[in-house]
Amino acid sequence: MLAGLSAPAQEEAPAPPPPPANPPVLAWSGPGKLHLTGPHATHQLVLSAREGTDSLRDVTPLAHYRSDPEGIVQIASSGFVRTLVDGKATITATFAGVQSPPVEVTVTLMGAFIPISFPNEVVPVLTRQGCNSGGCHGKADGQNGFKLSLLGYEPWNDHEYLVKESRGRRIFRAAPEHSLLILKGSGELPHQGGSR
Repeated sequence: MLAGLSAPAQEEAPAPPPPPANPPVLAWSGPGKLHLTGPHATHQLVLSAREGTDSLRDVTPLAHYRSDPEGIVQIASSGFVRTLVDGKATITATFAGVQSPPVEVTVTLMGAFIPISFPNEVVPVLTRQGCNSGGCHGKADGQNGFKLSLLGYEPWNDHEYLVKESRGRRIFRAAPEHSLLILKGSGELPHQGGSR
């Protein structure tokens, strides 16, 4: 080594943070076993932590989630679970260095045909677009001869209004692209509510 030069000092790796004095106790809200059926099945996990004598607090968006094995379900950072393939998996979460109890998930019938549910899948679209609001077709007498229940309160009646009234023109099964629901909602035909 040349005179006057010293060897560079080696940097030491930072020490890992010490474990918390009172580690939190983690608990799931809901069952420890989930059974999700079909390709549209989802579940929102909710993870709570109690630190010391504090009350429970929701740490769902702060936790890190893991599925073992991977590929059965998909878990978002918000704790929202979606099905991917049939199988069994175990979900755990880690928060503040503490691992949660496991949640067992069984996924079945991913290849099954699940029929569309009018109350659960169609009525929410009509509500989101304002079609069944009080200012549109949801008012007492409807609008321009078309009536829906206010905010989808009576989905069985709404189905009748859409499918059977107006000589089947609102939903035209023989040529769906000519249905009034499509033509007026897309703005291809004049519609006081505009394009939806």
